[in-house]
Amino acid sequence: GEPPSDAEIAANAAAQCSQIYELRLKYSFKIEGDKAVEARPSFPSLFSQLYDSPIDSQLWSLEDGNGQILGYGSSMHHAESTSLKKGNYTINLLLRHPNRSVLDQVKDIPCEVSLTLPEALSLKIYDEL
Repeated sequence: GEPPSDAEIAANAAAQCSQIYELRLKYSFKIEGDKAVEARPSFPSLFSQLYDSPIDSQLWSLEDGNGQILGYGSSMHHAESTSLKKGNYTINLLLRHPNRSVLDQVKDIPCEVSLTLPEALSLKIYDEL
């Protein structure tokens, strides 16, 4: 997976209780070719860590080049695949935690995008060279 192209940590200064920091990560990718492909984002290093995760909130959204949200999910469950045509796409990941240093440690978390092949690959297999 690729590291994010952008990262930003912020806090709500108007909050009357303890601070909750949020880390917003942005991942950009491109789909090329004439046929649509099924895509499913995931964050393997956070996956299935509901009670063991060091991160409180883990939500993502998938947007097209016009900013329209095409899909969303969390790192706890596999999302449904989304059909994507040729174009540019962005995955936005929101992570929250009361300790800023915990978020600093995951600023480079990779995103994995599983893509289906638009058509089967044909291979020649030889038993000898």
